[in-house]
Amino acid sequence: MRIDALDDRNALVVSGTTFLPRHIAIGAIWTLRSSLPFSAFSGTFDIDGTQQYVPGTSRNQGNRDLGIAAVNSFRAGLGLSPIAPSQIQSSRYNDFDLRVAKSIFIRNEMQIEVVGQAFNLFGSTNLLEPYVNSNAQSPAFGQISNASNAQEGELAVRFVF
Repeated sequence: MRIDALDDRNALVVSGTTFLPRHIAIGAIWTLRSSLPFSAFSGTFDIDGTQQYVPGTSRNQGNRDLGIAAVNSFRAGLGLSPIAPSQIQSSRYNDFDLRVAKSIFIRNEMQIEVVGQAFNLFGSTNLLEPYVNSNAQSPAFGQISNASNAQEGELAVRFVF
């Protein structure tokens, strides 16, 4: 994959672990990312079956200012109403995961580890960019039809020997 095939404008991942008394470990990962771009397609195809971009746009411009203006110009030519920038949903990502583990030593190098984990602890709505409607002729242009899980948790016991 080419490096320029990815268009992650802003991303931040912060993680850390601390060890407390009584063999307790607490770790966290916080991932933040700005909205990913998507391409605006005209709803027509080349002779070889390739989707055509909306005229005046290229790859990854569907939710950028230039792309929205081109989409609305294209839609006007078809007698369709314009798409408001506020209608285009964001695929920004905000996920905070927490892990707490307690080790119980049995003998020598044998131990039991009790683990509790929480994923997306803050319950952020994280819409998934691959499921964006990119057909400029659709009234649902810019809408995202799928999201990651709101919150999850798990408990586990691990035997180490």
